[in-house]
This record gives sequence, C-alpha cells and structure tokens, in this order.
Amino acid sequence: MAQAAGDAASASMGALMRTLAHERQVSLYRGGPTLEDMVREEMRPILKDWLDTNLPAMVERVVRAEIERVTQRAAG
Repeated sequence: MAQAAGDAASASMGALMRTLAHERQVSLYRGGPTLEDMVREEMRPILKDWLDTNLPAMVERVVRAEIERVTQRAAG
C-alpha cells in the first residue's frame, strides 16, 4: 500500500473513531445513522480516489486482452 493511501485510510479511521466516540456521548434518535452509514461516508472519497487512479488502466488492460483473444480466435 502506498504511503498516501495508508495515511488516507488512517485519517478516515481516526475520523470514524472520533465520530463513534461522540455518538456514544449523544443519544442517537431512532432511525439515526448506522455504523454502516458512517463507514460508507468515510470510505466514499478513498474509494473514489482509488478508482480514479486505477480503473482506467484496468479497463485498458482488460480490453486489450479481449481484443487479443478475439483476434487470435479469428486467425485461428
């Protein structure tokens, strides 16, 4: 894992822990945010950044492999 990614994950987990500590002090109203909701919100920017960085290369690699597979089958 890159240092920046590790730092971002640590920062997000720290924010989550602070939120949880605060929520323990304040009674949640019925139907309030769940732990899953809080984690989802904390992970959203991390996942977006990862996808922005890695998805284009992954798609290109898969498309190239598929093109090669189809052309080899056609040459066959």
